[in-house]
This record gives sequence, structure tokens and C-alpha cells, in this order.
Amino acid sequence: MKSRKVHSYNGKQAYYAKFGRKWVVEQDGIDEEFVNIEAMIDKYPELLNVTAINLSFEKRKAAREEVLPPPIVRHQEIHTKSVTCYYCSGSGEIVGGVPCPNCNGKGTYVVSDRGLG
Repeated sequence: MKSRKVHSYNGKQAYYAKFGRKWVVEQDGIDEEFVNIEAMIDKYPELLNVTAINLSFEKRKAAREEVLPPPIVRHQEIHTKSVTCYYCSGSGEIVGGVPCPNCNGKGTYVVSDRGLG
């Protein structure tokens, strides 16, 4: 089994225990375990002066940042146009003078980028 790397700084010894996956800080013969590196840095911020711990902390911090895609820019301008009715072919009437139910007898209706007007 590989031996663990022990980092020393100002009388504190810090290492990552693979068994149990915890960070351990030894100071004056007292062991203190932490669930993650963030909790250890909160209690002992001076351990960031150790290069290996600082690199591990920065790598984990970068991995937790949420990367959002750039926002979608939509055009606010709405284009509209008038088109002839396809039921009555623009006459406004169906058979026998009955007004067209699609265009309400106008023969045309307005269509826009957002749908029917």
C-alpha cells in the first residue's frame, strides 16, 4: 500500500486518509478529522500556504463552479404580413355567400413571427 503524503506547516501535520476518505490534521498529538478539504480550510486557513493543499483546494473549487452557456439573444422585432385565406382563396365567401369561418369574410388574415395575429 502507498504511504500517505504528510504536509507540515507551523507544527500542524495534514494528510488525506484514503481509508474513510477524510482529511486529518494532527496538532500537539490531537487528531482532528474533516469530511472534506473545505471544512479543513475553514478551521485552518493557514494550511493554504502549503502548495499541494492549495492546488487541491483550487482544483476542487474550480470543479464545483457552475459553467453557464451564454444567454440566447432573441430579436424583439416582430415581423407581420397579410396573407390570403386558403379556404376561400381571398374572396371572403364560401359557397352561396356564406362568410369564410377562417378569415371571417375578410379574405386575408395577419401572420407574424409569433404566430397568427
